Amino acid sequence: MTDFDWLTRIACDAEQEATKRLTCRRKAVCTSLVLWKDTTVNFYNGPLNDDPKRCSNQVGGCGCIHSEFRAMVWLLEQAPLMDVPRATILVTYSPCTSCANLIVLCKDYVDGVYWLYDTEHDMRGIEILQAGGLTARKL
Repeated sequence: MTDFDWLTRIACDAEQEATKRLTCRRKAVCTSLVLWKDTTVNFYNGPLNDDPKRCSNQVGGCGCIHSEFRAMVWLLEQAPLMDVPRATILVTYSPCTSCANLIVLCKDYVDGVYWLYDTEHDMRGIEILQAGGLTARKL
């Protein structure tokens, strides 16, 4: 099994879990931070406090917090305390421009970004990641 096979399996497992935990009525998205080969921390998109009634189901304005945002907040809080290595980020869909910018701001703690599916409306987030010096690759 290649490293990409291993990463793809982790991302697919996380996507399955995201569909079970869905609180955003529009889309199930999971971001996994792979810290060590045997340690993965998962984050899911959804409204504040994970109350599904708070999601408006409106594209680009459903009010949910992106899983990448939740992951980067956790990484910024925990990485300095835990002395973790640079995380590999696995995400269900390619990051939006806002999340890509946040990931670039956190690049001291990030090794690379990999995703399963292209975002249907905008791929500029990938350009931002690459311009920020990060590895960005579709699995």
